[in-house]
Amino acid sequence: MADVGHADIEKAFRVLNIDLHTPPSSDSILRYFEVCKALRHLHVTTSCFTIWKEHKNTNGYAKVIPALPRQHGVPVEERIKVFFFDDNIEFPKECGAGAPGICNLRHYSTGEFVDFSIGANGFKREYEATHTVCHYSEDYANILVKANILDAMSDGEYFTKMIRKHSEPGEKLIVYMDVNSTIICHDTMTGKDVSAVVLSTMFEVIELTPREAFDFTWESFPPVRLEKSTSLKQLVKKATDRDGYNAFWTEANCRILLEMLWCRGEVRWAVQDCELTLDNFNDAYQEYLVACGKDVDRDGIVSSWYTVFDYLKDRHATVLNSFGVDCRKVILATVPNEREVQHIVVNYEQWDARDMKKFESQFAEEPSVLPNGKH
Repeated sequence: MADVGHADIEKAFRVLNIDLHTPPSSDSILRYFEVCKALRHLHVTTSCFTIWKEHKNTNGYAKVIPALPRQHGVPVEERIKVFFFDDNIEFPKECGAGAPGICNLRHYSTGEFVDFSIGANGFKREYEATHTVCHYSEDYANILVKANILDAMSDGEYFTKMIRKHSEPGEKLIVYMDVNSTIICHDTMTGKDVSAVVLSTMFEVIELTPREAFDFTWESFPPVRLEKSTSLKQLVKKATDRDGYNAFWTEANCRILLEMLWCRGEVRWAVQDCELTLDNFNDAYQEYLVACGKDVDRDGIVSSWYTVFDYLKDRHATVLNSFGVDCRKVILATVPNEREVQHIVVNYEQWDARDMKKFESQFAEEPSVLPNGKH
């Protein structure tokens, strides 16, 4: 590990840079795991978006999560469990290094990618809450959760329940947490407000199965061919460009799209595996907006985040793991002194100039010790 090359930051904050992507990276991954294992309370890892983007957003270049073989025969107080909560984890049929996704699951000592497909390396699938999918393993002490902000804001113990279910009293836990659309109900990366996040998250768990192949066109964008099942969120991405995608997320647009699709195929809630109707879409949307008002604070942070942090903070490591600089908002709302939070940046020298500037500028904002920290 090394410093980030910025003396002003280093004086005020604990910021370390680590290379987790340049082969051979096994020693670095082991060091990263050892650091996380020794931590307690709240910490941050800012992963390298540039490397992930350059490699077509595939698992093998995404957020590095140490994979730990299960410690059979080891006393429970010496065991470790590793959790990863992220709304962008993908669980297609094949969950290898070349598959699209955000989970770069690497053996903690060899650095080898650990395939987390169902049936590979002991991994199994489970469904939690209403829209949440979990992969856990009989061979590895890793629990990978495709988190859902709708579930997170509907249950104050959403994260805590899953952690209790997949861990034993006495084990040391390392819990990696994404931020946007996982514990914050808006997306600073795309500028979505609460309503847009609710709608886009709902479309992520709604699936279209065409009755037959057809060309779909949204507004003036080029048509896209639909031949097999797809989530409506993926459909919107394919059928628009970046600006069109960000502008799409209004209630009116979502209703229009649904009405266009109902006559072309079967539209279902994916995890619940039940048919979607206009009535239950409207009911769910209104229910989630109400939940936002009750269980989301002024910073857009769900109450289930504070519950799980209270549960973990005294003995376990809670690591915010994000591609962006959105972690600072969570830090300031959670702890009274942000200077006590250690930051690890991944392959900082390969970040683009814009991300470097954003990262450094956040530390220039004062005060760093605030009275509104909730813990």
